[in-house]
Amino acid sequence: MSNSSSPLLSVIIPTFNRSVYLQKVLHALGQQELDHSLFELIIIDDGGSDDSPQVVEAFSAQLAIRYVRKEHAAQASARNLGIYLAKGEILVFLDDDDIPTSSFLSELLNSHRRYPDPSVAVLAYTELSERLRSDPLLVYVTGDGGQYFSYPALTDGQIYDWKTFWSGRISVKRSFLIEGGIFNPIFRFLEDVELGWRLSKRGLKVVYNKKARTILVRNPGFEGICQRERCKGKYHYLFGYLYDDQEVKDYSRIKDWQKRWLQLYPFHENLYGSVKKLHDCLTLRVKEGGSIEGSQRTLLYESYQKVLESFFYKGMSEGAELVLELGEKGYLAQQHHRKLIVPLPQRGLPILASMPLAQENFSTTLLDEIYRAYAKNIALRAGGEVDYEGEIDKNLAEYLWETIPEGSKTIEVDGLIATLIFINKKMDHTVLLSKAQWEAPLQDYLKTTNCFSDRLRIERGPTEKILPGLGQRGYDVAILHGKKGFPYPFMEFLYLSKGLKEKGLLIINDNFLYGCALLCQFLRLLEKEWKLEKVFSGAMIFRKLKEPSQEERESIKPIDLWGEEKIFTILGPYWRETFKGEKDF
Repeated sequence: MSNSSSPLLSVIIPTFNRSVYLQKVLHALGQQELDHSLFELIIIDDGGSDDSPQVVEAFSAQLAIRYVRKEHAAQASARNLGIYLAKGEILVFLDDDDIPTSSFLSELLNSHRRYPDPSVAVLAYTELSERLRSDPLLVYVTGDGGQYFSYPALTDGQIYDWKTFWSGRISVKRSFLIEGGIFNPIFRFLEDVELGWRLSKRGLKVVYNKKARTILVRNPGFEGICQRERCKGKYHYLFGYLYDDQEVKDYSRIKDWQKRWLQLYPFHENLYGSVKKLHDCLTLRVKEGGSIEGSQRTLLYESYQKVLESFFYKGMSEGAELVLELGEKGYLAQQHHRKLIVPLPQRGLPILASMPLAQENFSTTLLDEIYRAYAKNIALRAGGEVDYEGEIDKNLAEYLWETIPEGSKTIEVDGLIATLIFINKKMDHTVLLSKAQWEAPLQDYLKTTNCFSDRLRIERGPTEKILPGLGQRGYDVAILHGKKGFPYPFMEFLYLSKGLKEKGLLIINDNFLYGCALLCQFLRLLEKEWKLEKVFSGAMIFRKLKEPSQEERESIKPIDLWGEEKIFTILGPYWRETFKGEKDF
């Protein structure tokens, strides 16, 4: 079943070998009160080996379902692929073991209509199924303990911050998410809160709607919950390590973690064994129709708190090793005073980007006027966030002015200063602007300088829509920027590299931003295809050495945010995955 028009909501469900639960989730979605034409389902099978494909196909006549199988890479990666494929204005993230009630989607939609601001996300409520309420540990971690959820601290209808951006039950406007950032795949846990923190820098607010309910039906068991806390501790360490922000440090509990683990370490194994025995004994009593009295419940909850804290700090102790592993692979950037050092994997020198860029005295008066009018200082704030209006380094601007021959065929994506330079050099130039407000400075310049060029083409609209349809080939120079964040640098590279001439130049600006830094690392490893031509403060220039063969072109296809490609690969130093067999039921 397919919709004739784009749906309002896209429900994204990552799944991995949980077909029994997935079937229950799909059945519940088929019973939604909301008109089925208003939502689509995107199911990302994260490399499972069970009968999930057959389960999904069984619901294909009832629901608009898009199904993709991919290599196993955990939930952040799976959700990102769901984001790329989604067509709805609102993205609903749902776990494959949470059963939505019949009013779930209609309640979420009502909340988004009540709060149309793009920065407002809506948090749903997840409760335990009746069967799971007999498990005292699950009752504890979803209630007083708060290790799973912290709903007792929330009030229906209130607005909260990034700490409640819980991905298995959150809905968010697609435009806000795409522009503000997506899940970071290096996080195998805490990827939702980490994203929420980044989105908070763009004004994220989370509205809690308790009437939008899902029901948790899977019990991970005592061991599963303990290991979950261990994994949580490991990624809390990574979170606290990455961001020099006091709020993050407090949330991650990274301060004095070594002291706390040294206190718990001698008792960890015995503590686990004794608490598990107590848990098993009292759980059996409940199953046989008994109850846990007040004093026993207090003792049990105190025991749970202690053993889960022990597993959390055990995970913290493994966090440093995780950071070293990620650093060796080139996934992390370190900040030293006013410089970023992004390590390259395997070989190569670090990329250095100095902040701020405060150069003056250009070789030409015109170039000096352009730069002074439109290039502002770049400031790196605590936590790695970047405030900037300038789009090009002064030395790079001079390089473009002096080195690129007049009349060259050039293209820039979401940039300004290079476009102004190319206009004045009478280039055959195309500029692609994905946001209307980014065109205003260009139009102002054209009007005030009377510099109208019949060789300038302005393309407007989202890059994922416009770039594939440009049909332009044979560019001498292509320039991309990092202001929109990952995955846009990679997506734009995959399109622009096809249109670039052999021996043409690819300029990657903003390589102190994560997405562009990763792209530069990737190209450094493709020595047969790309040569690092020149390095500037905040930018790198690569020369295309050869045209790819037909076989290579077919094996590497661009990211298609609208899901029209049946097979495609996302390339990157920390993310190389091929997705096959998409079914649009």
